[in-house]
Amino acid sequence: MFYQDVSPGEKWQPEAAARYNAVNRVLNEYSDLKPSGIVPNQSGMVIADFKNVSKQVIEAYTAVAVAGNASLMSSTELESRLDGFCLVNGTPAVSEDYPWGISLDEVQPGEYGRMVLVGTVPAVFTGYGKRVTPTVNGLTAGDAGSAWIISKPINSYPEKESYPGMILLGGGSAAVDNYYGPFKLLAKSETEVEVMNGALEDAAYCGICDVPGLREVPRRTLFITDGGSHPIYIYFTYDENDGYSVEIDTQKPDDVLLWNLLGYFYKGAVKQAYKKAGAMIFGDQWYLNVGEMT
Repeated sequence: MFYQDVSPGEKWQPEAAARYNAVNRVLNEYSDLKPSGIVPNQSGMVIADFKNVSKQVIEAYTAVAVAGNASLMSSTELESRLDGFCLVNGTPAVSEDYPWGISLDEVQPGEYGRMVLVGTVPAVFTGYGKRVTPTVNGLTAGDAGSAWIISKPINSYPEKESYPGMILLGGGSAAVDNYYGPFKLLAKSETEVEVMNGALEDAAYCGICDVPGLREVPRRTLFITDGGSHPIYIYFTYDENDGYSVEIDTQKPDDVLLWNLLGYFYKGAVKQAYKKAGAMIFGDQWYLNVGEMT
């Protein structure tokens, strides 16, 4: 459609709706006054404005979950949907249960910021692998997740202390190994893994077993600084004076009778092997260590 220019001094006439809406679209695209919404920029990123509806500060380059529409159902807001605009609620992402992106800003609770939903974006993450996924400890690299790793973060550089890595959002998702049971392996960093209770994240114990005197097994943190993939074992030893004790380590004695493989840890990525609900049951195997019971 062609819109005719006017000359100075001509009598003003009300604008047609088509012209009025066309001018609005131009202003929305190129001015700083454009309505909040989801728009592509020149680099190919798809950026959404979001409101931090959590009680936590959302740091720049961290994962944000899209938690629904933040706008009121006004006629202006509804009309803006026709152009792809939608202000969304955002919370720190801890899984892939909701759509998620990466915040470009540090956003205080109740404040507004920008997040990238699709495209190449800087991101802070730990671990090793080809993909990243949101976890309770931030973005974690591994073999699962819907974002591909392009380059890893740089943690030391002469001119700056650290730089985020680069990831590609909007690809297909590999299956995420979500396990929420006892004796769960949780990567805390590239060198730190914790054995905790996935069903009760704040519990002081990582699980329950039927070994005498060790009903609740305390949660444990391991620090693994050398490279390579490390198995994580739980095993039980017996002393005639002290009874049973429990160890969680990357190695186990060859003659231990009571043990389980919990999983593997590799530079911040975990693979869970033990996936059983309830107590860790050995039945009557522990009788073998103490002899015949009367």
